[in-house]
Amino acid sequence: MNVSSDPSCSVDMKAMKEKLDEHSEKHVGHDWTLVEHDGELDEHDDKLDEHADMKAMKEKLDEHSKKLDEHDEKLDDQHHGTLDEHDERVVEHDGRLYKHDEKIDEHDGKLCEHAGVLDEHDRKLDEHDGMLDEHDGMLDEHDEMLDEHDGRLDEHDGRLDEDHEKLYQHDAMLDEHREKLDQHDERIRILENQGVMDGPGVQFLLGFKTAIQLFKILHPSLDVSYADMLNLIKDSRGPLTLK
Repeated sequence: MNVSSDPSCSVDMKAMKEKLDEHSEKHVGHDWTLVEHDGELDEHDDKLDEHADMKAMKEKLDEHSKKLDEHDEKLDDQHHGTLDEHDERVVEHDGRLYKHDEKIDEHDGKLCEHAGVLDEHDRKLDEHDGMLDEHDGMLDEHDEMLDEHDGRLDEHDGRLDEDHEKLYQHDAMLDEHREKLDQHDERIRILENQGVMDGPGVQFLLGFKTAIQLFKILHPSLDVSYADMLNLIKDSRGPLTLK
């Protein structure tokens, strides 16, 4: 029997081929699934290896912790008293530090108070400096006034010296007039002794002459001569003669 010549057999082969192709596709998909599963298995194996490493490390850590606990126990046994003593000393030192801090705060307060006093003192010093500057200005002004007054005093002294010089000259003139009066008195005394001074005209003339001399002494700036006075008398009363 020839299978290839049978139509029904040809149909079956085609169907078989389709099934084989479908199966091949499924097999390929299954292969990829297996590949992916192998990758997941590898990743899982890596995690198991990592977990194993972590477990081993944890065991080592536990062992190390145990040794540390033993070491801590030994340290506690050896140094417990020393640590307690050290803690007491630390507490005592903290108390001393606290007291020292209180003293520092108290000292800071005093420093702040002292700084305030210094600021007030500086303010008063500045105010006093201002007053001194004002006083210096007043003193400078007073010095200028004194200098001006000294100049006026010097001028006045010069005028006084000039007046004194004039007084000296006037005293000399007075001395000269007194000397002339003394001479005149001596001449009158001689004339009286000779009997020449009789008569009212002569007595009037002599008295008038004496008055003129006194007038010239009191007013030396007036230029009045005896001749002028005699001419005035002659014009009013006529000639005067001596007896």
